[in-house]
Amino acid sequence: MLVLTLSFSQFAFGGDSSVKVDNSLEALAHEDPLANVEMILVLKQDNAGLLDRLDEATSKIDEELELMNEESKEKFSLLKAELNYEGNSEEILEDFTSNDKKFLKNLMQLEKKYGLDDKSLNSMKFHADELKTERSKLIYSLLVKEYSPAQDNLIWKLLWIDGVSIVSQDFNSNSMTISSPISNLEMISSIKGIDEIVSNEFVDVDESDVSIQAMGADSWHSAGYDGAIGDILSLNSGGIYTSHPSLDHINWISTCLISPPCDAQNPFGGHDTVVAGIIGGDHNLYSGVSYGVDKFYNGMTNTFSQAQTAITWAVINSPDTADHITMSKSFGGGSAPYCGDSFQEKYVDEIVDFYDVNWVKSAGNNGQNSDKNVTLPAGAYNLLAVGASDDLNTVSRNDDVLSPTSSLGPVDICGSNEQRIKPDIVAPGVGITNTDQAGSFSTGSGTSFAAPHVAASILLLEDRYGPVFSTVEEKALLFNSAEDRDYSTGASGNDGPDNRWGQGYLDMARAYFESNNVDKINFVGENDTKYFLTSSFSNNDKITSVWNRHIVGNAGVVNNLDFWLYDGSNGFLLDESNYVGRNIEQVSFGGAYNSAVLKARLTDLNEGIGEDVGIAFTNSFTEVNGPSFLTDLDSQGNIFCGEVVNVTANVTNLGDIGAYSVLAELEVPAGLTVLTSSIVNLGDVQSNNNLEAQWSITANASGPKLLEVGVESDSYGEIVLDEDTFNLIVNNQSEICFDGFDNNCNGVVNEGCWNATRMPPGSSNVTLCMLNLTTGNSTCP
Repeated sequence: MLVLTLSFSQFAFGGDSSVKVDNSLEALAHEDPLANVEMILVLKQDNAGLLDRLDEATSKIDEELELMNEESKEKFSLLKAELNYEGNSEEILEDFTSNDKKFLKNLMQLEKKYGLDDKSLNSMKFHADELKTERSKLIYSLLVKEYSPAQDNLIWKLLWIDGVSIVSQDFNSNSMTISSPISNLEMISSIKGIDEIVSNEFVDVDESDVSIQAMGADSWHSAGYDGAIGDILSLNSGGIYTSHPSLDHINWISTCLISPPCDAQNPFGGHDTVVAGIIGGDHNLYSGVSYGVDKFYNGMTNTFSQAQTAITWAVINSPDTADHITMSKSFGGGSAPYCGDSFQEKYVDEIVDFYDVNWVKSAGNNGQNSDKNVTLPAGAYNLLAVGASDDLNTVSRNDDVLSPTSSLGPVDICGSNEQRIKPDIVAPGVGITNTDQAGSFSTGSGTSFAAPHVAASILLLEDRYGPVFSTVEEKALLFNSAEDRDYSTGASGNDGPDNRWGQGYLDMARAYFESNNVDKINFVGENDTKYFLTSSFSNNDKITSVWNRHIVGNAGVVNNLDFWLYDGSNGFLLDESNYVGRNIEQVSFGGAYNSAVLKARLTDLNEGIGEDVGIAFTNSFTEVNGPSFLTDLDSQGNIFCGEVVNVTANVTNLGDIGAYSVLAELEVPAGLTVLTSSIVNLGDVQSNNNLEAQWSITANASGPKLLEVGVESDSYGEIVLDEDTFNLIVNNQSEICFDGFDNNCNGVVNEGCWNATRMPPGSSNVTLCMLNLTTGNSTCP
């Protein structure tokens, strides 16, 4: 069955040559004009202000969630400080069951003081779920209000066409599915306001045992994390055998949208049941990654429009909404040559961005004989596309290799010669044994079985941290902790992301130990620059940042952020990542360093509400203020002509990180001469330290003189400036001015004043030898 999607802003009959129609639909219209198909109509949109309105509507909920994040982090830090705990902050929770009586006694007192215990943590997580559900429903209600008038108008026009019926409407993507003879395609595409008509086949792409240990999930299990609070939606077409002994502990919520209805056929597919077992099976040998998963939404769908309906049902309208989507399928099969700009890919990006859910999909099994063959919609920006590794049935990761059938990137960036890395990450996907539709266990291979390893890993993150992590933080952590693999050899390496292994090979053991080193940072406007000070790093350590693409109208918008990494001891540039059109950037270390500074800047704000960025570090980090100077210029207040004096500039670095190659330059007006170099190199000025620059000057003209000093530093690629001034009074020491009534001594020789050449100011016992400057007469003998 085929489905078409249209999008609109205003409607009137008449040709519109700008409507994009899927090639397969045009071919069908010529080959079989009598065929009846389903079509999804995607409406044109001109609603650049929509994101602003959504942001404003949800701001109070977002603020409350952020306060919960800060509260939970503060409790961890307080516990760590008062217990003088040297380890990872979160490891404190593992010691709840410690046999150390003294530790437990202290911990009980602190629990009472800060309210940090299992009960309060679970309450915090539950409240965060309620807030996210409220947020999703609010966003969806605003979208319905935004798009209903245009969709109603279109429906009225469509129903005048013979054979057309409305199958479903989707308000997230502003689209609807219709059933119509393919012969109506030209007439439908002539309705003004329709942006695109696309094929909507929803095709399976067949894309636990030792995989749990190979990927490091056992590190989480041994610490007591099993995904128990997670909610996940599985989009599948074969159905899941939910009564399997390894799956019957799960709270299943199912909807069947396939045709014929599920009760008229065998609804259980071996493929989809294995996927479910990899996520949540609790067999003692063939365990799932998140065997304690709390709630599983089972969405049985065959077409893209059915998938839209299932997402609205589970992610938006469910009483307790699903937080994640997993899909080991493709929209239409084949590769994704759309540079991330197909209707399906934009829909994925919109759902992830609007509702803060992670969407995990298999990258496809098109092999490595050609590149750019990940399956639709794996090219979406905000989606996690997963490639498959072969763990060779060993716990050791050293012998793991990339599956020869795993699809490769890259994906083009629309309107550019640049490309994006795909897949995003690689996980075990060969020879995976888990639950099957017969109530037993079967073994399968493909990226279909790699994707649920990643989806379940996200459930482990949320079991541990609950409301603390956003989806961009979760992706940043998974990417940053992933093991870098060499593109050619597959061996552990340091050549960075590539189009075979993506951001790396999933390593949940490393993610466990790095999970405190991640945060969400908000960049509020163009050229907003932030600095981060990090602790010691080793060779191959890295820093990864992730943010979302936004859908504005029918356009995909990516804000551009750039990142630079510097040696914290001398400010030397170590690495930089400044791609345009990507929403993942990474910098890495080529050696060992005691400290480092990351500079991050939002260089192009293509969408006006700022950007939330997840940033993950290998080691601990702190957001800091960049270098800034406070300069104090000082000297004597009054001097005499011919006198030599010192001028001092005290330069203090008020920033949290050092400033390098600091120069101070003194500028003087006419009548003053700098006897030393006017430029003084202060070298490096560390945080909260100060250094002095000194100059010697002499005066050869009297009067008030303004001294100026400018301080400049080229630190972390930024010019840091400051300045200060000082007023200096120069007196002519050989002059006494009087007019019979006044003795000004202001250094100015006026008419009627006398020039004393033998008497210092203030003396009275010296014979004066004066020259009347007006008459030229001298009183000297």
